[in-house]
Amino acid sequence: MLSPVEIKHAKRWMILAEIPAGFSWAGIGLTYLTGFFLTLKASTFQIGLLSAIPALCGLATVFSSYLLWYWKGRKCAVVILMSLFYLGHAFLGCIPFLFHAFPLSLQVQLGLAVLTGAYILIKLQEVLWYSWASEIIPDGQRGTFFGRLAITATFIAMPASFLIGKFLDHRNDLLGFLVIFGVCGTIGALAGAAYGKIPDVLNADKPLRPSMLRPLRVPLRDRHFRQFLLFVLFSTLAGGICGPFTNVFMIQLLRIPYTYIALFGILSSLAFILFVMVWGYLVDKYGSRPILLLSSVPIILLNILWIFNTPDRYWLIPIIFFFSGITTAGVGVALPNILMGVSTGQSSAGYTTIYQIVFGLTGFVAPLLGSVVINVFSRLSLVVLGFPILPYHVLFGLAGLMAILPLFFIVRLYEPQGKTALFILRNMVVVNPLRLAVNLMAYHRSSGQKERLSATIGLGNTGSPMVVSELINTLDDPLYFVRREAALALGRIKDQDAVLPLIAKLGDEFANIQYEAAWALGQIRDDQSIPPLLECFKSPDPKLRGYAAMALGEIGTSVAIEPLINRLESSQDVFETTCVANALSQLGYKQALWKTLEKLVASDQPVVRRQLSVSLGDLLGKQGQFYRILTLEEKVYGDEVVRIIGGMNRLLTRHWRSKLGDDLVAQVQDGLKRIQALYGEKQYVEALRQVVAVCDLLFGREYHRYNDFQAVGRKFLHELMSQNEALGNRVYWEECLLSIYGLSLIFAATRP
Repeated sequence: MLSPVEIKHAKRWMILAEIPAGFSWAGIGLTYLTGFFLTLKASTFQIGLLSAIPALCGLATVFSSYLLWYWKGRKCAVVILMSLFYLGHAFLGCIPFLFHAFPLSLQVQLGLAVLTGAYILIKLQEVLWYSWASEIIPDGQRGTFFGRLAITATFIAMPASFLIGKFLDHRNDLLGFLVIFGVCGTIGALAGAAYGKIPDVLNADKPLRPSMLRPLRVPLRDRHFRQFLLFVLFSTLAGGICGPFTNVFMIQLLRIPYTYIALFGILSSLAFILFVMVWGYLVDKYGSRPILLLSSVPIILLNILWIFNTPDRYWLIPIIFFFSGITTAGVGVALPNILMGVSTGQSSAGYTTIYQIVFGLTGFVAPLLGSVVINVFSRLSLVVLGFPILPYHVLFGLAGLMAILPLFFIVRLYEPQGKTALFILRNMVVVNPLRLAVNLMAYHRSSGQKERLSATIGLGNTGSPMVVSELINTLDDPLYFVRREAALALGRIKDQDAVLPLIAKLGDEFANIQYEAAWALGQIRDDQSIPPLLECFKSPDPKLRGYAAMALGEIGTSVAIEPLINRLESSQDVFETTCVANALSQLGYKQALWKTLEKLVASDQPVVRRQLSVSLGDLLGKQGQFYRILTLEEKVYGDEVVRIIGGMNRLLTRHWRSKLGDDLVAQVQDGLKRIQALYGEKQYVEALRQVVAVCDLLFGREYHRYNDFQAVGRKFLHELMSQNEALGNRVYWEECLLSIYGLSLIFAATRP
């Protein structure tokens, strides 16, 4: 086990090693290898081998256990094998000049043999590298770190690829490829030297005696790993069937210059860079499986889009390359992370070996299958809607259909934790991804108090559940204001992952943090928070009891009714009283009507009267309806009363006149007119008495079918008037408006 300092040192040298590696891969990638072998007049089958050989060489990994036997550590083997791989490509460019006397067909075969040897070396190196790197880089950091590795190599490869493309357009012959392969291969060997600076991790115990089959037994018995292998098999088959043929399609059929192809590659690299860190962050946070699914679905369409390009119009190709960069970044981060997650311990080499075998065999078959498809349809002569169908179009269509198959196996991949792909996609679409990335970067780089506070506010403003883990960590920040903003943000985001950390904050040393935590729990509405919130009623702090009551009302739990009623009866604090009344109204507990009315009449504080009247309105009618009326009445005094009374007058005229008779209707309408006039003159005591008089005049059993709400409403109006009379007729406008609203509800609930 390396120390944190050694891990940091190892990470730095791994990143430095990607600089020469990125430059090298820009020149020895599949595009230029395809161009080189096309110059040597290679056949379609041999072009297919360019993708098949590297995959088939994965079978050589069965010998990796022998390397572990002879090398106690892994650094020496990684350095030697990596350096020989790059130097092998340097030698590849020399073949036409060293063996110019031989036929081109023999030179092609020799070149393929050199590639085979080079890829055998790098596949052996990969097994050792994965095992070595998984012990150096701790779990939970791999997605982000390997994303940084990929970005470093891509940054270097972009300008190098453009320069190489320009050079080959100027010197598109064997000498040009000699220069490119020679320079890139030699520079790539420097990556091995950089890995020589990384601390080795020696095997704790002497490895078992070399065996080709023994290391494979444990992985093959792992049911979850078998599901992973099925995904690898079908995804490799779907992706490898095109192999190098997309490059042949661009070079030979579309006649696209190497410079343009390099620019397309740069566009793909830019997309890769933009998303690889995002994918890496999401992999570390939510797991690899959803990222793998999100990255694999677009591949279906991207394969099909290749069909709609012609020598005159190939504007879809930049789009294909751009989105391919995004999908490649996702798969490139998620797939190794899954492999590293299972390839730890004594059987790590066995897991990686089997992965390489499955990948190798499938990758070998796939491009050869692609060459068979091209040869079978080589004489195809078909025109659809004026568009000629070529063998390559058939190949791309088949690749698009085959890309559907891996999706059925991604959902079966095992991960102990993680969110769904739909959850991640929804939150990536809903929020501004650029804003999210900027705020996350600011958060992770903040150190000072003001920076931390600003970064926390920024995270909260994104409204994305993707920042919940950062906000949860911030709940323990030393600065009170930062903790407070984190709790508020978690309440606005409403993610259930925050419930337990917020419950813990109900016991924070600062009372305001307790309040915000209780409020946030109410917004999230998770049943886990009910018992801790009920415990808050035992607190000596009435404000905390009030916030807990509001949270319980938001959650909507019936078990809180009895404790809330007890608090409403015993509370002497106005804030707690209003909060408890509001909670009971949210719970729809009608029996709280009378105690709340008593508290309303007894109070002379405008804010308290407003809040309690809203609670009473919610208990009488629909949630939020009286609050809307109260708010509008504050803006334009009298308008809402005119509207309410107008509605009651219309009911009398249209529906009740025939039942009640003209005289009684006229009396009631006069009473309603007087209510409106008294309210407008702010004679609230007289207006309330008139409301009760109209109610008694109209809603007797002899006139209407009796119902429970009519009885409750009439009792409420009488209680409101009698309690105010007992206190000296101290009626305020909120109570008067509430009485008019109550009368209108009785109207609406009564049928003549």
